Amino acid sequence: MEHEVAHFMTHVLKETKPKEAFTEHDMRAKCASDAETLERTQTTKLRNEFIDANQSE
Repeated sequence: MEHEVAHFMTHVLKETKPKEAFTEHDMRAKCASDAETLERTQTTKLRNEFIDANQSE
């Protein structure tokens, strides 16, 4: 999973060329705030919690 996150971060940096530094937490918050519905926001939050729980194992 860590490799996937690193790959995604590299892709984001290359494609969007952000002007400010950001963290994985920032990306998660952006995804949640951009969700079109409350249900999608809640699903995203639950998925992130699941990923966090499984990364620590």
